[in-house]
Amino acid sequence: MYAAQYKTLIAGDAMHSANGKLRGPVAQTTPDLPAARKSLEAYLPYEMEAAICFHGGMSTGDIKGQLASLVELL
Repeated sequence: MYAAQYKTLIAGDAMHSANGKLRGPVAQTTPDLPAARKSLEAYLPYEMEAAICFHGGMSTGDIKGQLASLVELL
């Protein structure tokens, strides 16, 4: 879900945050990594200042860049 008024992505389990940085989906719990990658690509058009993940909490700072890097890695 994208909260436009706050420029915040609520990512749930689509990815996780570690020490304030976005990390991709966890391979052990993601049966279809190509589909997970597609899901992350769908977030790229949004203007984001923060992302909230179910695991790890909030990430800030160049969210779009962090997300683009994750999409390339998967």
